[in-house]
Amino acid sequence: MASALLRHIGSMAKLGTIGFGGGSALIPLFEKELVQRRRVLGEEEFTRDTVVSNVTPGGLPTKLAGLSGLRLAGVPGSVLGGFAATAPGTAMVLGLVALFGILGPDGVLAIEFASVGISAYVVVVLLEYVVRLIRTAPRPWVAAAITVAVAALTGLDDLARLLGLALGQEWELSLPQLSSVAIVVVALALIILFSLLTGWRRRWAQPRLHRPPDDDGAPPVPGPPTPGV
Repeated sequence: MASALLRHIGSMAKLGTIGFGGGSALIPLFEKELVQRRRVLGEEEFTRDTVVSNVTPGGLPTKLAGLSGLRLAGVPGSVLGGFAATAPGTAMVLGLVALFGILGPDGVLAIEFASVGISAYVVVVLLEYVVRLIRTAPRPWVAAAITVAVAALTGLDDLARLLGLALGQEWELSLPQLSSVAIVVVALALIILFSLLTGWRRRWAQPRLHRPPDDDGAPPVPGPPTPGV
């Protein structure tokens, strides 16, 4: 238990140090560390932890670290793993704030351009993760359709604006957009409805064994036992 706890803390501290982008951008890094490299979690377990982390409030990396730590080292692994994933980023933020005060506007501009490169890296990592999930899904075309629909509902305006900038144009669609919270609520409602309908269909599809009633509609009454010969 102690060795598993220490190793988990070290892994979470490493992810908290190199995990630029925050939020969902760290999901591929967590998967690579816990599922592919260390192999302490299965793909299904990690997917469940990711879903729970996405539909509950709070920082996603902290929740992923806490859930994986709970599986590997109990409550201490959950608490210390979450702290280890959060502490490096907090320390870096404080350090950068102090550095901005020393370097002045030129230093802030340099960090801003560096953040553009980091954002491009995050986009590539997330796209690779999404494509891999779609390919490994039981029904890839369904997973792809859901992914495209959610992307359109939450960021079609931003995508059109980005495409317009690439073409030297200014495109403003002004389409209604759903927040991530609204998407989660709708998804949970659809999942619950689908589960209820599926359970209802399976229940009524089972064959029912019954005896036909007598002519008068009453259930059959057993007769006296037949004496042996």
